[in-house]
Amino acid sequence: MTQTEFQSDFSNLPQTMRAVRVHQHGPAEVMVLEQIPVPQPGPFEVLVKVSVCGVNYADVGQRRGSMGGPPPAGGPQGTGGPSPTGPLPAGAPPIGTAPAAPPPSAPRGQGPHAVELPYTPGFEVVGTVVALGPGVTGLERGQRVAAVLEEGGYAEYALAPLEKTYLIPQGLSDQDATLMLVQGLTAYGVLFDAARVQSGEWVLVQAAAGGVGNLALQLAKAAGAKVIGTAGSEAKLERVREPGADLALNYSNPGWEAAVLEATGGGGVNALCESVGGAAAQAALSVMAPFGRVVMFGGASGQMVNPGAMMMGMMMKGLSFTGFNPWQRPEKAAGNGVKVAEAILSGKVRPQIQSYALEQVVRAHRALENRQSMGKIVLVTGVH
Repeated sequence: MTQTEFQSDFSNLPQTMRAVRVHQHGPAEVMVLEQIPVPQPGPFEVLVKVSVCGVNYADVGQRRGSMGGPPPAGGPQGTGGPSPTGPLPAGAPPIGTAPAAPPPSAPRGQGPHAVELPYTPGFEVVGTVVALGPGVTGLERGQRVAAVLEEGGYAEYALAPLEKTYLIPQGLSDQDATLMLVQGLTAYGVLFDAARVQSGEWVLVQAAAGGVGNLALQLAKAAGAKVIGTAGSEAKLERVREPGADLALNYSNPGWEAAVLEATGGGGVNALCESVGGAAAQAALSVMAPFGRVVMFGGASGQMVNPGAMMMGMMMKGLSFTGFNPWQRPEKAAGNGVKVAEAILSGKVRPQIQSYALEQVVRAHRALENRQSMGKIVLVTGVH
């Protein structure tokens, strides 16, 4: 693309946009909606008109200043394989590659997940390509994409790196396409890369009414597993039963683990998808089958899994423990995202999505950090 063509791209766009801004760390109320300049894409970047942006636990921690936010540089790189929507035009590189791209810049702030104030939260967006930076090939204006950013997603326009931008399969809605990103990659990877779930096995999914948990429940059922899903309140259990859990249990009720043993004929579960921690995790470990696989990928309760219980599980039952985040194997991220999209399009997975308008971002964060969310939380910008 020549400089003249690039300037023409940008001249047709508004000069300013609505964006959520954080000027200081703190509670949800520190997020404010402001009018700021529309960013211009640099080399190997695309400008996306954002339709939907994903909301994640990491956004809450980043806003509080208590933990990191977006994936580190070099996160969900493409595999160099075919695009999710099929072959690209002749001569075009696959989505997920950026030939001759400069090396990733150093992380901002004090660590690989830190940001400098003020900033715009959000590292998942779905929308339409409206401008291309120098060096971008294989994408065209008007194409629908899902992308992972370092920050800046809670806005009407966002910059996305070419190597983390993926075409959306035809027929998948914008809201459903958010599940190709962080939560879908986590659910699929926890089940099939880390826990190695097989048809006929018993799987226990903690927090199964939430975004990752509900997806994991449905993906496991689609693979032929028998699934027990837990949630932290009676109100959430219907969200666990509705997608087809073989058993739905409230982990806040003392003794819930007895029902797991009864359902499994006393044998226990073969795989545990653990994202709660604390007492719920301790109870779940007590119902593991011999040589069961435990995958830990969160701690919604704010408490860690007891190391002593882990050690006893390894020694007495031969349990294996592993952690997971989707950026550990970036070469698998793009392919796993496509598999999640295919499961949605085939009807094997029914997305559970809770949407808020961009100006309702405070409500969205409160729902997530108060553990009132059910399914994936998204912000809808309203731009067309």
